Amino acid sequence: MFKPKQNFEELQIKTAQVPLDVDKEKREEEKYRDDRGLLNPANNKIIIKEKFIRRVGAIFWGIILLIAIIAILLIYFLSTVKDKSSGIALYIIFSILILFALFFGIRSLINFSAWKRTEANFRRDYKEGETASNMMFVETYKNLSLKGLRLKWIYIFFSTYFILFNLYVFIFWKIDVVEIGAKPQIQNGQIVSNSFYIIIHFARQLDKAFGSVKVLLIIDLVIEFIISVLFVAVLLYDHKRIQDISAFFGSNEASVKIAESVSERKRKENRAWLITYIIIFILIVLIPFAWILFLIYRRFIRRKK
Repeated sequence: MFKPKQNFEELQIKTAQVPLDVDKEKREEEKYRDDRGLLNPANNKIIIKEKFIRRVGAIFWGIILLIAIIAILLIYFLSTVKDKSSGIALYIIFSILILFALFFGIRSLINFSAWKRTEANFRRDYKEGETASNMMFVETYKNLSLKGLRLKWIYIFFSTYFILFNLYVFIFWKIDVVEIGAKPQIQNGQIVSNSFYIIIHFARQLDKAFGSVKVLLIIDLVIEFIISVLFVAVLLYDHKRIQDISAFFGSNEASVKIAESVSERKRKENRAWLITYIIIFILIVLIPFAWILFLIYRRFIRRKK
């Protein structure tokens, strides 16, 4: 006896979903409808979003630039005025942040201007039946695909060394005083053997460099959390942007070639990133760490009691 795979209730639910989906598409189509009637909503949606992202990027980096400048002024008036050698490391950190903010802020403004030109060219080409402006969509697709890969590796690099930096600061701060070398031997008030010997007061030096190690570690923990959240948010949003642009291409032969080309480039670049990461980690972390462990084992470096 024949048995239907769907009962009446399931059929009602699925039937009810269709108008909702259609209604959603109509609302989105209306939202991104071109006032001049030259661009279809799908293309106009991509252009509007890309311009919006560049505008937000310029504002974001402008805010970061302002915060960094204010931070340097606060460090100067609250710390450096009292002690001229205090807060030097923080000056370096915020100066680097200012350079990053200027670079990415200016780049966002340039890209925003480029998308405005693309929009104007796209309207012109649309009137004349040409497709030259489509290249901006192709370039954006390539850049977004490679950006995801590069962003992941930049985040891995940053998190690795940022966490290690804070870990080393915390360890040295807790160790406090360290002796390096052999103490000079003195007999009858005279130096019998004189070799390399130095005492480093890490807690004092670190507090002097950063103002307060406790505050530094708390701030860095917050920074790592914020960057991790932003990293995930950017990856998810860029994935949606890639999907929108992929829909613009369709599934013709040229689109397949573009996708294959980007995939192959990502594979090669990912391998290059991996090799670079391993080499740098060995040179900067493993070899120095092994050397320090050897010196500690030989008691050349020891904690002062």
